[in-house]
Amino acid sequence: MEEESAKEPASRAGLRSWRSVLDEVLRDRDYRSILIELFLMAFAEGMVMPYLTLWVTDGLHGTTAQAAFLFVPSGLVAIVAAITTGAYTDRVLRRKGAILLGLACAGLSFGGLGL
Repeated sequence: MEEESAKEPASRAGLRSWRSVLDEVLRDRDYRSILIELFLMAFAEGMVMPYLTLWVTDGLHGTTAQAAFLFVPSGLVAIVAAITTGAYTDRVLRRKGAILLGLACAGLSFGGLGL
């Protein structure tokens, strides 16, 4: 019997359930505000991107391929930013600070769209 419990996979050994992690995130005021901000940013992006696509195809009389090309730069920037800031924050900063900085940058960029 003891041998069976000792055979627990190493990948499951130190993991907590998603429910306990979610409870911890929702209890912490900082993490909760970051979670809400990320949700709002994703919601805003989901509302803006279809209109940009329609603007390219209808307003500028572009093709759907040209409209799809709008998404390429943001995807490439996201990949580069994730790799570089992830490595940097692991060495130097706290992760909350990096997330707040990213949200501030996103807020400024979305605010610029409204001007």
